[in-house]
Amino acid sequence: MNTYQAASSWREYGGGRPKPPLYGIWDVTQMTVDGQPRLPLLNDNERWRRIIFDFPDSASAQHPDDTFEELKAAFDAQKSSFLLSKQDDKAWKAIFNYERSAPAELQLVGTIAGHEVRMHLRRVDEKKFLLASRGFHWVQEYPFIQ
Repeated sequence: MNTYQAASSWREYGGGRPKPPLYGIWDVTQMTVDGQPRLPLLNDNERWRRIIFDFPDSASAQHPDDTFEELKAAFDAQKSSFLLSKQDDKAWKAIFNYERSAPAELQLVGTIAGHEVRMHLRRVDEKKFLLASRGFHWVQEYPFIQ
């Protein structure tokens, strides 16, 4: 029974789960709303700092102040587009067409709540995260001790 539950969890939540077409962590390097550039200011909570696509039916938008917004996602890989919506605001939606000029580059063109939005994103290399590059250590040495 435990083996069955572990295998089911791996297929549903772990490495065996289906991944969205834009899987990964994407830093928003440029963003324009209605033709006006949005600078990455800490007090601009309408701007996105990062978008995370981890599961096929959801996404997370991180704002400049490091708060997260959980969004529902619906991908159409054939049309290279996706729809985002909020659980608590049925009127809010974002529709984007995407284009990948390189594996780590992404262009989004679409609308957020009726405003024309363009974004340029760059994929974060997960191999550069400290835990992935340094490995796990039971005993932490300086300067890793907090």
